[in-house]
Parts: sequence; structure tokens; C-alpha cells
Amino acid sequence: MSHLVWLYELDGHPAAHIIEFTSTMDPSIPRRVVEHAASVWRRLDKELRVKGRHGLPLVSATVVYYGEEPWTGPRSTAEALPEEMKSLGFLMWYSVVDVLHDPLDRYSEAPYIWYMMRLARAREPEKALEVIRELERYLRSRGTPDLEARYAYFAATVLLGDELSEEEAARITELKQLKPLLYRKLERLQQEGTEEPKQ
Repeated sequence: MSHLVWLYELDGHPAAHIIEFTSTMDPSIPRRVVEHAASVWRRLDKELRVKGRHGLPLVSATVVYYGEEPWTGPRSTAEALPEEMKSLGFLMWYSVVDVLHDPLDRYSEAPYIWYMMRLARAREPEKALEVIRELERYLRSRGTPDLEARYAYFAATVLLGDELSEEEAARITELKQLKPLLYRKLERLQQEGTEEPKQ
């Protein structure tokens, strides 16, 4: 399982969103999310102290699951606790996005997830390339070209999953670099005779 950290500011305070990628139902996911959050908290806390501020920085997380079977694991650290401990309160919130099985309309207000889900579900080159073109237009309309590298990394990881090393994914910085990955994935799916996921 690899992960990506997006740093940003919220009302002048440093904040972060962690994206965990996994293709398997790993029971250690809640622990991994908390561990990554703790390392980010330490980093952001140093930044706040340098600025003479105190308080716990905002850190949220999303687990992006792209396995073939529907997600059946916990969708929060609270769900991972034993039943008798759940009344003590939650440790940290995180959400799980089941790329191939969750309803698309659930993420219509979260474009970076919505586009990736559509891309992961495409089984024909033209459909997949159209999603990339839409994403390019969306990024241009937002006037945030620096986001392209993040989207490209995200899409590469979701598209090929465990077939793609972290080093290879890190070299993907432009959406146009996704095209050979798409053809690579679609060729494999055609050989396997995999059907297109329901929308």
C-alpha cells in the first residue's frame, strides 16, 4: 500500500489530507492511517511552533481501494475497535472510496475522486481518453496547473495498482503520460475478459 500527502492551508493554519492506496483488504489499514497521520501531525506541529502557534493541525485521510471484490472492511478507526470500546469515542476519521463498486454520484462533489473512478472503470480506450480530456479541461478551468502532477500520480496508481511501482508512479507528472498506462491496462482486461463495472 502506497500513500500520498497533500499539504495545504486552512484559515492560515497548515493542514494535510492523506490518500492511502490499496488493492487488498488489509486489516492493518486503520493502524496505517493513524501512523501516517501521526507523522504528518509531528511535521505540521513543528511548522506551527516555528510560527509561535499551538493546537492540533487538521489531518484527514481517504483510503482509495481498487480491488476487484467490494470493500467489506472498516471505514473508520472507530469501526475497527472492539465492540466494548466503541463507546469510548473515535480515534480518527477517514473515508474509504471503493473505486470499482461505490456509486459514482456519491462523489460528484469531489472531482479528484469522481474522475479517477470513471477512469478506473473505463474498458474502452476512447472512453478513458475522454475522461482524461475532461480532466484536462477541468484543471485549466480551475487555473491550478500544479494539480496536474497530483492527479496524474493518483490516476496512475489507481489504474495499474500493484503492477506499478512507487518509483514509476512518481515519474508520472502529466496527464498525457497516462495514455500508455491506459492501453497497458485495457489490453490486460481484454485478455482476461473483464466486464465494465456498473456505473
